[in-house]
Formats: sequence, structure tokens, C-alpha cells
Amino acid sequence: MQPEKSIKKMQLIIVSEHKERIDSVFISPIKGLQVEYLPIEPLNQWMRHMNTEHPKGIALFPVIDGKWQYHLLTTIKFQYPAHPILIISDTSFEKEAIQSSAQFQWDFFLLHPKNKDSMHQSLRLYFSRLHNQQTIAKLSIQLNEAKQFNSYLLGNLSHQIRTSLNAVIGMTEMLCDTELNSKQRYYAETIQESGNMLLTTFNDLLDFSRIEAGLIQLHDKPFNLLDSIRESLYSVLKTALEKKLEIVTEIEPEIPLMIMGDDLRLRQILMNLLDNAIKYTQTGLVKLQLFTEIQKAGPTLMIKVTDTGMGIAEEVIPHVFNLIKPKLSTAKQHTKGIGLGLVLCRYLTEKMDGSIELVSKLKEGTTFTVRIPLRPVSSEIAGPKIDVLHHKKVLYLTNTSLLDETIRFYCEKASMDFQLKTVHENYPEAGVTFRNIDLIITHLRPDIKIDLQLIDTLREHEAIPLILLKERDKIDEKLIIIRNNVIILLKPVDMFEFWEAAEAVLTGKADSLFLASKHKQYDEHLGEYHPLDILIAEDNAINQRIILSILNRFGYQAKIVENGKEALESLERRKYDVVLTDIQMPVMDGLEATRQIRRHIPQKRQPYIIALTADALQQSRSEYLSHGVDEVLYKPVQSNALIQILSKIKRLER
Repeated sequence: MQPEKSIKKMQLIIVSEHKERIDSVFISPIKGLQVEYLPIEPLNQWMRHMNTEHPKGIALFPVIDGKWQYHLLTTIKFQYPAHPILIISDTSFEKEAIQSSAQFQWDFFLLHPKNKDSMHQSLRLYFSRLHNQQTIAKLSIQLNEAKQFNSYLLGNLSHQIRTSLNAVIGMTEMLCDTELNSKQRYYAETIQESGNMLLTTFNDLLDFSRIEAGLIQLHDKPFNLLDSIRESLYSVLKTALEKKLEIVTEIEPEIPLMIMGDDLRLRQILMNLLDNAIKYTQTGLVKLQLFTEIQKAGPTLMIKVTDTGMGIAEEVIPHVFNLIKPKLSTAKQHTKGIGLGLVLCRYLTEKMDGSIELVSKLKEGTTFTVRIPLRPVSSEIAGPKIDVLHHKKVLYLTNTSLLDETIRFYCEKASMDFQLKTVHENYPEAGVTFRNIDLIITHLRPDIKIDLQLIDTLREHEAIPLILLKERDKIDEKLIIIRNNVIILLKPVDMFEFWEAAEAVLTGKADSLFLASKHKQYDEHLGEYHPLDILIAEDNAINQRIILSILNRFGYQAKIVENGKEALESLERRKYDVVLTDIQMPVMDGLEATRQIRRHIPQKRQPYIIALTADALQQSRSEYLSHGVDEVLYKPVQSNALIQILSKIKRLER
């Protein structure tokens, strides 16, 4: 490196008690380098020179009255942490300079060299590093600005796209509830399915954008693990029924019922894994298993999702959780959609200090295993204690092996004596086989002749309690009670529901199951036996019609206003049990209206406020709740989600 080469737009401030102590002959010949000498005291006299667009270096001879100034170096380094500090000294202070290096008080150290080129080369390296640091700082600012713009843009896109999707999905759902011929229903259901697929893809893109922007935060709170599992299963049940797949759950009874964590993100992991399993399985089953493990770090919740689908090729497995996947010969057949679901599962699992892995074999199926720390809130366990089941003799009659292990698992976990008998068309010795049997379990498939023959045989033994397992015709279909000791239980059945059903038929109290399920059944009479006065604050006419249609379908009426100010005025005039409010409205938005309602409406008249938002990116659910909202629903609003919330709201005293 030649000393005559320039250092463009570089300025060096030399701070020293005595200018003559710095031999400028080693510095000034460098072309393009501007040198400025300032006294070492007072500090504010030269520190203001650091604010400039061009890189400036600080060169110090930190000696006052013949003493090395350790405190001065510390002050300067604290004030300008991003600026490299250059110490120029001579051999008489070499020891002090080395000692101050242990406190990270300087970045470069130059002894007065005899070789002029050596000094020039050192200065060039120094300014090169200074320039790189300032370039990185500028790029970091630009990157943060780009992320903020990206977040702002996605927030607006989210609102616009979700508002349109709300109309497409909501109106199609309303259309499907009308009388249609087969061709019309096929068209309507195709639109609805496509709209839901678009919504799922858009949600995945939003989540991935939040990951990129570092906006995803986990919320630690107690939640009911069993409820989260059932809601996750319910969300994928319709697709599984359409493909005629068995959905099976095996939950360890000793798992804690209430645990700490983020229930929404756990459900997101479960739904992604279940949806993925159903998507790639044409026949057979999808099994969800929950167990606990004891590891060095503490108790762990282990979740397994297993399918009997096509499996994954060995060369594809290492790339399943990656966003960018290589173009492998077998990759295409294992990829549907844009492939963000499993990427999100990995990210969320790792965010929970957990892990996710998979085992797969072509043409046999795949098992995904998630492990996350388990933090129980109380000693209450998920499994009910049903002593009446202990040591009861159970006979399971079947001609398919698909549910053999699951039914065995359910019975043995309840300490029941399990027997399995594979039946065929000529199965005559019923009287012998049923001797000393307390409970019989078999299938009811109307299109399978052997099932009907077997049920005819069982009619001769009415004293023996009987559970018939049947596929659902509709997602909201309920169990059927034949007699007090005979029921038709609809699949999928989780273990705890199975235990309750077994207890009911063994004790001749099957009617109790009907009474328990009646309160969970949401129909057009819900508004009669669970009345609520409802106020809707929504400025979009299409959204108003969709929400009102959902409410009307379940027997509810509602008053509609178009902004938060009108909602507040309505609440001041009369009582409303529930307020459904949009977030983005003219005059007064939903959050400001919520704050005003909480501040000005008397406590005895405070409504339950449900926020309806098309913006799934800008704020998390907990942020909405912090403003006084009781619940949040993201558009397009699903009728089942809204009605489930309404069914739990208590009516205000009149």
C-alpha cells in the first residue's frame, strides 16, 4: 500500500494536550486526510465535532500533566461506542496503554514508528474499519425502516384482503344453508372450500411475515389443555369426514388439565400438523397422542401426530422444515400449497424451547413428534376418575383392525378387562361368547352387511350394555340414545368421552349423556333458551349483513350502529349484554369506543365486548385484551367460533 493514495472524505481529530507531542509529519502527507488538532480539555469543545455525515476518527494522546488518563478514555468510549478510538503514544507510555486495553478503552494503538509507510498503512486500516462500521449502521437503519414499512403494508393488505374474504366466505356459508340442488351445492361448496384455502394460505404468509419482522411474541398464561386439543381436532374434522378418515386420540390420563403457555400458538401447531396429516392421507387414520416425559430439564409434553398416508421420501425429510426446499425428484409429490405450515411449526416449537422431528416411510405413513416443556398450574389431571369401569369385562367385536389398538388403549387405561373378537359373516355362537360380558362395543356401518347382522344378533341380549360406533353424517351430529344401556357413539371419540359413555350405559343412565350434550348443541333455538341483547358496531354494509345473518340463524336479533360513538350512545340509553365491534371505523374506532365504554358505563351495565378485526398482523390478541376487550375474532368470522362465545356469556340482570 503506497502512502500517496488518498483516503476519501476522512477526517481525523487529534486530541492532545500538546500538539507538538504528535509528530504530524507521519500523518499530514496522506492525500485526502483532513487533520484537526483540538485540546484535550474541555471535552465538549471537541465532542461536538463528531456529528457529521462523513466518517471522523478520534486519535488521542491521553496524557495530561504527564499522567495517563484512564477515566478520560472510559468517558469517551461510553459517549461514542460506535467510533473506533486510536491511541497514539510513544514508548514511555507503552505500559499504561497496554493496561488500558484490558478495559476495552481503545481499538487501535500506534507507537511512534520510525517507518513512515507503517504509520500510513495503520491509519488506512483504521479508517477502513471506521467506514465499514458506519456503513453497517446506515444499512441497519434502512433495514429497520424497511421492516416497519413491510409491517405497515401487510397490516393494510390484511385488512383489505380479509374484508373481501369475509364477504366471500360469509355469503357462501349463508348460501349453503339455503335449499340448493346438487349442482348448485357443489358450486357453492367449491367456492367456500377455495375461500378457506386462500384464507389459510394468507394466514401462513402473515405469520411468516411476523416472524421475519420479529413481531411474534408468546403469551404465558394458564389454559385448559384438553379444551385446546378438542378445538384443534374440531377444526379439521370436516375435512377428515369428507375423506372418510378415522381420527383417533390417545391422551395419557395423568396429563395435567391446566398448564402454562400460549394456547393459541399450541393450537396453531396442532392444527397445522393435523391438517398436513389429513392432506396427505387418502385412506386409513390420523392419530393424535399426548404423553408426558421426564427429562433432565424437567417434565415434557410430547405430542405425536401419526398418519397412514403416502409417507415422505428419505431425501426430502431433511428439508421438510425449511422454507426453501431443493428441487428434488421426489419433492413435488410431497408438496401442496406454499409449504409454510411446517416452517411455522418448527419456529413456534423452538420459540417454546421445544423441538420437532419426524419419522416417515414411503407408502406407510409419517409421525411428527413435538416436545415442549410442561408447566402444570395445578395437580388436577385431564382424565376423570370413573371407578365403576374398573375390572369390567369388555368385548370388542370388529371385522376391521383400524381401531383395535385405540379401543384397547381406552379400556386398559380405565383398568377394564379387554377382549377383542374378529367377526365374520357366519358368527353364530353369540350366546357362548357373551357369557360374563359386562359391555359390548361394535361398529354400526349402515352399508356394511356384517355390522347389521351382528346388531340383529345383539338384540337378543338386551340386558348387556352396548356401544355402537358410527361415522358422522354431519360435523355437528350428536350421539343417539337407543335405550338407557344402548347408545350410538359418533366418531371420532376421545378417550374421556368414551369413558363417560361406558359409565352411562353400564349404570343404565344413558339419558344423562343426552342432557349433557343438549347444552352444547347450537341450533336455531339458542336465542330462546339463552337470550342476549346484542349491539353490532360495524361500518361495512356487507359485514353487517353477514354478522346479522349468523345471529339470525341461531335465533338472535341485534341492533346495528356504524361507529364507536354511536355504540357508546346506544349503551348509555339501554342495556346490551354483548357488543360486537369492528376495530377500524370512522368517527370513533373500536378500541377507543371500548376504552370509553369501560370508563363511562356503570359496572352493572358493562357489556361483554367482542372485537372483530381484519387486521391479523398489527396487534396480538393480548394487546387487544389490554384495551378492555373480552374476546377477539379475526375476519372472516366463523359462525361456530362466534356462537361458542355467545353461548358462554351471562345475561345482565334486568
